[in-house]
Amino acid sequence: GLRATDHPIERAGVELAEEELRAADLVLLLFDASRPWSDDDRQLARRCPSALLVHNKIDRVDSDPIKQTPADLQQQRPEGCFTSALQGRGIEELAVAIGHRLVPQKPPAGEAVPFTKRQVNALHAARKHIAMGERKGATGVLEALISK
Repeated sequence: GLRATDHPIERAGVELAEEELRAADLVLLLFDASRPWSDDDRQLARRCPSALLVHNKIDRVDSDPIKQTPADLQQQRPEGCFTSALQGRGIEELAVAIGHRLVPQKPPAGEAVPFTKRQVNALHAARKHIAMGERKGATGVLEALISK
């Protein structure tokens, strides 16, 4: 729960969660598709505009004829992935969406791809050293990267 609270321990937890949100390469927001889209859901989605929205439990919508169909859900909810973790529906599409968010342009075959924030930061630092003609600094950064 990312919410306002007066309890000091809970507030510290919320602050930590918000720090992690800011530092994350990708944020997934998971919503229960078997429940109506709420104002709280809408506010959370607005608060994290770059997040990938995941509407889970679509299997519960299918099984209850009184509730809306998954197609109806897609018209009433923001764009995102519609999944059923229980049935495995939409999981492959979710994996593809995550991949596209993390690596928007497919690298050429055989090209190395940095995987972690630490690797990306090290490559940026090495590039700065090279631009400044500091070969030794670049080598040190890259050696430290591969030694861990």
